[in-house]
Amino acid sequence: MERYVDYKRCVNCHRRRARRYPPASVEKRKSYNLKTTYGISLESAKWIANEQNWQCPICEVTLNPDDAKKLFNVDHHHGTGQIRGILCNKCNAGLGYFRDNPRLLRRAAAYLEESGWDDSDE
Repeated sequence: MERYVDYKRCVNCHRRRARRYPPASVEKRKSYNLKTTYGISLESAKWIANEQNWQCPICEVTLNPDDAKKLFNVDHHHGTGQIRGILCNKCNAGLGYFRDNPRLLRRAAAYLEESGWDDSDE
């Protein structure tokens, strides 16, 4: 049974097409995705990241504006679509796994603290 990337192309066809048409520019693709998904330009997203000093507001890792493959992730409220900020991949995924629910995040933090986690483990 073939696996499908979308309703038209199987995984193998998708890979063949990707090899035939290498990405024009990761930054160009990122710009298109930002505009169609969040309604903002790449320049606007970079401005937000610059306002954050190119740091993830959760883990404080430095976001690299020159790394085309991992520019950044736009964090947004899934109900309203309002943009909250720019996050690193891991923090953005972490919020998603906790369904953007502050109560679940507080419970997870309490669980870690009760199990003996401390800041020196970082």
